[in-house]
Amino acid sequence: AFYGDPEIRILNQAPAQPTAGGVIFCPLGIVQNGVKGEVNANPPVTTACTRAADHWSAGRAEQVIKAEYSVAKSGLRFFQHIPFRYRVYLYEHRAAK
Repeated sequence: AFYGDPEIRILNQAPAQPTAGGVIFCPLGIVQNGVKGEVNANPPVTTACTRAADHWSAGRAEQVIKAEYSVAKSGLRFFQHIPFRYRVYLYEHRAAK
């Protein structure tokens, strides 16, 4: 969930013609046991989300930055440390000159 900025919106798909910068989040699943949270030690993962995001970003004039990270839920309600992997695509909108 996003908090604080009322301008942040969640879309069902990447916009054909973005009017602002944005981020595409693709869940990749649970980090494998014994890897200790090192994303680069996990095998590459391709999902429907990553295929769509790669296809979308390949035809963009704007720069698209791709990064992977892992996060885990924490707190009293979560008894096990289970990290999940995500791939994000950060893109910047540039107005036509």
